Amino acid sequence: MKTFALICCTLGLSAPLVLGGDDFENLKAEAISQFVKQANTADSALAKIIKAYNEETVDGRNPDGAVRLPVTRADLRALVVSGAIETRPFHYAEVENGRCVATGNSATVLIALSSRQSEHLSQDYETLTFTTSVEEHLSFSAKTKEAHDCEEDSDDAKVKTVLQTSEFKQIKLDIGNEEEK
Repeated sequence: MKTFALICCTLGLSAPLVLGGDDFENLKAEAISQFVKQANTADSALAKIIKAYNEETVDGRNPDGAVRLPVTRADLRALVVSGAIETRPFHYAEVENGRCVATGNSATVLIALSSRQSEHLSQDYETLTFTTSVEEHLSFSAKTKEAHDCEEDSDDAKVKTVLQTSEFKQIKLDIGNEEEK
């Protein structure tokens, strides 16, 4: 939890933004779900980053490296660092293939993956950090071919929501681990 607090302080995040609120919970949950899935899929770019880190941290006390595999939700901490809440997403909708389509809420999520490396008479904890963007893609069957009708028609429509996650990008956080001289 200390590393998580340091990340928040380092990024200068305020409490409401870090907590994300209920509006972002589904986006944060999707980011976590996709992270776990990709981290445990051997040929994914994310799994290759974790594998490379584990290879760097292999030694006599850590024969498999510092990140425990398979990665689980319990190994992660996630927070929303930015986002947008669309109060009227179909106001700027388009009609495509007989459906009104629009972009709903979106968020950038920071994911921290903890690692633990055994040292002589101690354990060293580090964090690998990643970001991803998640957004809602909304659609429903259009009654007309006019995009300007989508907003009014959306009130009674059965809206389909698809969450889309971007590629995970590893980032380095400077959390002030320099030794004093």
